[in-house]
Amino acid sequence: MNGRRPAETAVGVLPGTVAASLPLPSILAASSLRLAGIVVAILVLECIIILAVREQAHPGWSWLAVHVLAALAFLAYRQHPFGMHSGKELILALAAVAAVELLLRILVAAALWPTRAWVALNLILALILGPYFYVRSADRAYAAGRSAHRAADCTRAIDRYRHVRDSYSHRFAPVAGKARAGMAECEQFLRADRARSSKAFSVAVDQYRSFEKAYPHGLLRPVVHAHAADAYRAWAQELAGQQRYVDAVRTYQVILVVYRDTKAAATAGPAIDATYRTAVARYVRHDYCGALSVLTEFANAPSMIAPPAKRTVTSARQSLPQALYECGVSSLNKRLYVTAMQILERLTGEYPRSVYARLAAVPMARALFGQAALSLREHHDETALSYLDRLVRGYPRSAVAGQARAMIASANARIAARQAAAREQAKADEIRRTIEQLAHGQTNQLPPPVRAGSSGSGKVSLALLNGSPKTVRILMGGPKAYAVTIPACGGCGTSFSTLISPCQSPGRLPSKSLTVAPGDYRVAVVAVRDPTVRPFIGRWGLSGGARYRDCFYIVKMP
Repeated sequence: MNGRRPAETAVGVLPGTVAASLPLPSILAASSLRLAGIVVAILVLECIIILAVREQAHPGWSWLAVHVLAALAFLAYRQHPFGMHSGKELILALAAVAAVELLLRILVAAALWPTRAWVALNLILALILGPYFYVRSADRAYAAGRSAHRAADCTRAIDRYRHVRDSYSHRFAPVAGKARAGMAECEQFLRADRARSSKAFSVAVDQYRSFEKAYPHGLLRPVVHAHAADAYRAWAQELAGQQRYVDAVRTYQVILVVYRDTKAAATAGPAIDATYRTAVARYVRHDYCGALSVLTEFANAPSMIAPPAKRTVTSARQSLPQALYECGVSSLNKRLYVTAMQILERLTGEYPRSVYARLAAVPMARALFGQAALSLREHHDETALSYLDRLVRGYPRSAVAGQARAMIASANARIAARQAAAREQAKADEIRRTIEQLAHGQTNQLPPPVRAGSSGSGKVSLALLNGSPKTVRILMGGPKAYAVTIPACGGCGTSFSTLISPCQSPGRLPSKSLTVAPGDYRVAVVAVRDPTVRPFIGRWGLSGGARYRDCFYIVKMP
């Protein structure tokens, strides 16, 4: 049985541990229950033989047979030191019984002892040797398991513990209960080691920590402590390979704080430094924008208490202002104005006392100006005004502040013009809707106006007169929309005939003059505040350069 264990159980072996051959107690323990039973059976059987053959008639024969069996047992043991089969166990039991009886016959005068006395002696030996072998073999089997347990050979230990648990009653062999506890400890240890071997490091470290809490004084406590540190180290290496650098440093830090007495702790500090150098490689290569995220993560990393881990936080906070400034300038040069502003604002907000925060004023003003100009080109005047206003308020002495003020005035003028146009458009839409609504009711046909000459320009000149006693409102919808209200004619009345026009004296009538764009118009004339007067609606085609005249009056139908 010397040699190494199978590879699948190697997780429980400490470096330098070698499995040794089992001594005689371990051989007896391997067949403990059967051996004890055989001893008792032999003693009882010998009592029967003594009574049957009568030792006085055959004094030498029976003892010769017993001694021969003892010799055969000795030879069997020498030839098969690990005899586990029932035949060898029988020989061992016979040898034990023969040796005890031989010793007793030498010490006492055998001739003086009657046959019944020897029967009683054998029964007493059976009562003594049976329990002795039972308890002793249980102890030795448990000792074999505990020896493997102490050597971290948990696969072997579990096998021995299981034998004790299954073969002995805890009422007669107290070690049976201890074997169950040893099995539980070894099984938890093997679960953690299997998780570590399968690279499930987060599971492994949880199980190792649970083991240390559950078995603070267990045999495997030093081994588990070392294995847990190794699992944390492997986990940190995996995290670094996934570019989760801050998590990797935190994991190394656990080794330095919790497992500082292990071999892994000696390499954790240098590993943290190497991990940080890898993380900030972009910063070293002047890729400042690319380094911002990892520097920010390190700078804001909580609970960095081990000195090597604290150095990473300090270094990141010292490097961030420069990285923010350089990244802001780089974004500005690429015309990424909004990005540049965000980065520079972060610089001045988080590191206001940094020298780079003072330098940020110039690129910040340029970024505001650039984004404002871009917004103006895209006709987003309101957005441009917000950037320009921030520029002149925040950086009034910058080189672009004067241009910004001129741009503000221009943008305000355009915004005012657009607002006026929007109001006119809304008014025109309202006029067209009103005409459309009137057209769906009862109306009179409105004839076109009379051409009265030339306007003297490309526009159309309109003279509109009110020859009625009602205030009238004229609505025109066409290329443009117009609305005109003409007050009532004080001396005019309602006509009862259409043969005589009331507009014979235009100089005395209320009137309005309009200059409109040429084109086709839909026109409505409505008496204000008098729904009894039916509206007039018609279409007018107005030619450019012409002058037109029209007069409105009310005719009462008989």
